[in-house]
Amino acid sequence: MWVHVQKAAKRPANCFQPRPKWLRTKKSKKDQCHRSPVKKSTKLPKDFLIYTPISQEEQYALVKERQNTKNYTESAYRCDYCFKGFREVVTFSKHLQKHDPDVSGNLQCDMCKIYCTNARKMYKHMNMTHLFKYTCQMCSYVCFNR
Repeated sequence: MWVHVQKAAKRPANCFQPRPKWLRTKKSKKDQCHRSPVKKSTKLPKDFLIYTPISQEEQYALVKERQNTKNYTESAYRCDYCFKGFREVVTFSKHLQKHDPDVSGNLQCDMCKIYCTNARKMYKHMNMTHLFKYTCQMCSYVCFNR
């Protein structure tokens, strides 16, 4: 079996091949072909975006800059902890639960004052929200998630 696996690994993944004898069953025909699975690439192209870490001072400044955004200044409901704006009271009250340690946990993010239940969720929050930024090389758009 190992020889067949090694041979299959050397062939291109999207080619049609006859089934090897050791894989054939009584129901299959000798001339029947099967398609090898095509491996999907999960990596982004190297020229797609620029991935840069953000210093702690920049993280605090980015949260403070939210005060001046149109979303925050023109919203009916505003969060004074993380400077986010909301149009509906239901969404705003649900968001405020994230800032309540009795509801959300005991670990607090220094930047946006959100509480998390455990270290894993805090790490995920920091990684996805504050630690890195991505810049498009074509149009120089900056965002904080891939």
